[in-house]
Amino acid sequence: MLRGLLNGTPETVQDLLFAADERFFDGFELVIQGRYFGGVYCMGYTAEMLLKAATFLADGARPNDFVSAKFGAARRFAKVSGIDPEHFHSLFFWASYLIDRRQFNGNAMSPNVRIEMDACIRNITASWLVEMRYRSSASDPLLEAASVQSAAPVYESVDWLRSNFGRLWR
Repeated sequence: MLRGLLNGTPETVQDLLFAADERFFDGFELVIQGRYFGGVYCMGYTAEMLLKAATFLADGARPNDFVSAKFGAARRFAKVSGIDPEHFHSLFFWASYLIDRRQFNGNAMSPNVRIEMDACIRNITASWLVEMRYRSSASDPLLEAASVQSAAPVYESVDWLRSNFGRLWR
């Protein structure tokens, strides 16, 4: 039933923003419960959705525009830029594409925002990758310890992206 509902309604830019908020708070709750690995995973996905939404908005999308229609331009940018989009989950790719779209549209990102955004992306990608969805830290004490250490910097970086979302795309 849920699958049918989801398949019947394509994602919009606004959906990305709503989902980003939900995944952020899901991640926060997981960290509070001591489930750091899952928390880092959800917060990393939050960053991905925020960067995608910011890129689409910076390139003229409206909140109700379908996300699927925006990926053609992203694919072209991936070919031209040479940046591996990691199946369009790469935070480095989306940050670069966002910077490119703002520059192309005559609204370059301020140097201070870019420096902060880049630092956040580095912090998050030091711990998060989409393939975490197939892993568990339960049987690996090293992964668990790394998750505990990563939770606060990832949270702070994703929170910065959320708090400064308007500055990312406007």
